[in-house]
Amino acid sequence: MISSRESLQNNVTFKERS
Repeated sequence: MISSRESLQNNVTFKERS
């Protein structure tokens, strides 16, 4: 289970890559 911070980090990275 990923932590909230990791989830947010991945979300930001995903948005930047888009």
